[in-house]
Amino acid sequence: MAKKVSKLPTMEELVEFLRTSEYKVGKREIANAFNIKGDDRIALKQMLHKLDEEGIIERHSRKDFGIRNELKSPAALQIIGTDGNGDLIARPEDAENGEKVPTIIITDDGNVIPKVGVGDMVLAKLSRQNADLYYAKVLKRISAVGGRLVAVYQSNANGEGILLPVDRQIKTRFTVGRRYGMNAKTGDIVIAEIYGDIRDNVRPAKVIKIAGNTDNPRFSTTIAIAKYGLPISFSGAVAAEVGALPSYNPADYTDMTDKTIVTVDGEDARDFDDAVAVVFDDDGTFTAYVAIADVAHYVRVRTHLDAAARERGNSVYFPDQAIHMLPVELASDLCSLREGEIRPTIMCEMRFSADGHKISHRFYRALIKSRARLTYTQVMHAFDGDYDDKTLPLKDDIAALHRSWQILRKASLDRGALLIDAPESKITLNAAGNVTGISKRERTAATEMIEELMIMANVAAAETLTDAEVPALFRVHESPSAEKLGYLYEFLGMFNVTVNPGKKVTPEDFNHIIRSSYDTPFYDIINDAVMRSQMKACYSTENRGHFGLALDSYVHFTSPIRRYADIVTARGLIRALHLGEGGLENAEIRSLDNVAVHVSATERQAEQAERDAEFRYVGLYMRDKVGKTFDAYIVSIVRFGLFVRLKSFGIDGFVPISGIGGGTFSYDSDKKTVIDYNSGIEYRLGDMVKVKLEEVLPLVGGLTFSVRE
Repeated sequence: MAKKVSKLPTMEELVEFLRTSEYKVGKREIANAFNIKGDDRIALKQMLHKLDEEGIIERHSRKDFGIRNELKSPAALQIIGTDGNGDLIARPEDAENGEKVPTIIITDDGNVIPKVGVGDMVLAKLSRQNADLYYAKVLKRISAVGGRLVAVYQSNANGEGILLPVDRQIKTRFTVGRRYGMNAKTGDIVIAEIYGDIRDNVRPAKVIKIAGNTDNPRFSTTIAIAKYGLPISFSGAVAAEVGALPSYNPADYTDMTDKTIVTVDGEDARDFDDAVAVVFDDDGTFTAYVAIADVAHYVRVRTHLDAAARERGNSVYFPDQAIHMLPVELASDLCSLREGEIRPTIMCEMRFSADGHKISHRFYRALIKSRARLTYTQVMHAFDGDYDDKTLPLKDDIAALHRSWQILRKASLDRGALLIDAPESKITLNAAGNVTGISKRERTAATEMIEELMIMANVAAAETLTDAEVPALFRVHESPSAEKLGYLYEFLGMFNVTVNPGKKVTPEDFNHIIRSSYDTPFYDIINDAVMRSQMKACYSTENRGHFGLALDSYVHFTSPIRRYADIVTARGLIRALHLGEGGLENAEIRSLDNVAVHVSATERQAEQAERDAEFRYVGLYMRDKVGKTFDAYIVSIVRFGLFVRLKSFGIDGFVPISGIGGGTFSYDSDKKTVIDYNSGIEYRLGDMVKVKLEEVLPLVGGLTFSVRE
């Protein structure tokens, strides 16, 4: 028998072995895999030490190693700016704001690819150089801003222009020659094309479009639309198809127009794609009806309308307007379950036990007529016995909905679904577009009631597609990575919150952490830390479960007006259950992997655009409050200052180290504290502080504060 020859692996082979191993790997396992013996074991130890020093691997325990903070390839990236050499830099599209990520440089290897630029979303193959650096080769542009820059124009005495980028991460200066300004005026929001080489951190650009002016109070939305390249109109071909859409055939639908079914949404809701009803039996079991607009009837594969919806991926919602995934004729009329109007739907009918466990379900096409367009506020008042003209005639129906919420919510908590409170801001504008108020969007029993019914309908859809072996776009939410858990456990240690890091983490473990902080001053910051430790949910053709909801199988089905993934799910159900025309086709199935990547990226882009506009609206709202003081708590501490959140608004801002006091400071990176030796005050995470608003930068949405004890 031939004797194995000892051979040291290359660094690349060693990293690949660690990356692909399904088990814990230590020096013994590596030595056995490569037949390393004798003095070569010392060389292996030195190789592992070098990889550890470079940050490429990390120790999971005293003996086990793993790859540190590795990005998956290919990856969806957003190009965020340029470095000092003029090279484009990017970050993963699913990276959270403030999260430390490696530097990613877009490289040009001579292949013919679409020109890409700042703001573009791309699919790229990653090549790791070290722990903090990747090179990225663009495979496909997912959404385009097109090598362009969004900025505010400033003219000078020579008739030339200077561009002030609206993205604070772009540090390069841009100049516009007098021939290339398109008669832009100071204050104009422009889209500029970048050209030429960078010299002394200055690069030439030419204006190609004037999008608006900062004098308009709605400029925050204008900037976000331009920055992310959001399409605000549909092509003539799409308009022609919409004008010729065939009506539905009532014979293809079960007539349920006599059922008392209602829509329940927020006061500012812009589309109505779901309606609900609950009927209880004498034994406490109940049937829930969730009717979802039959968008698949109107949006068919191989049409311009479908291509446009797929390219957009989802709707984008700003305080002053919505950029719909579908033309307004569908989003606000044909597919909108408007009060008193007959609409075609796909009905999910579910039977539940008295303790909220789903016994059975079925899907079918049905015609409904919504009895009322109710708001969460109206329903909450009705839950409390305070009825108005709309809710009083529906008293028994609303009582049944309330009872179902109590049962389903308890079942959800028993299942161990995450209790994270994800705060949302509500920005109120007047008719002129000026911000009149900012508040925290309230989460109530009425919102939870609709959420629970939608979740169960999505579960039923996932189970139906899986049982029928029809491919689907699963909504995947994986458990937190070891690295994210490590950061969280280290953070929680500062608040004497104990965890057991040795066992497999479950959603209930996080719920225990959140519950234990309910009555402490640190609830908000601990809830925020737990939220940030979670992985970003995405779409995939591979069912890997939904960690946050504690579910084995989950899809999105209940919002087809605003999410393309839900249209795909509806088509899958039509195919699986032979519900007529508009089902998932074979060619579409072959493209689902690409669709999953694409709609995951467009979802993230929409979130970023919405947040981008929100930051600027916040700046506009706070502009006349410079000099005022607010109660805030510290959410993050870094060497150069404090990040704080205003308690009344939930608005974030920054206190530079110079804004704490005039003394000498000491920063403890382990404890995440800053001590002002002049006053003797130690600033810790979660501490309540009084802060004074010193500066507002509405253009980039920045708020700067100082501490006032």
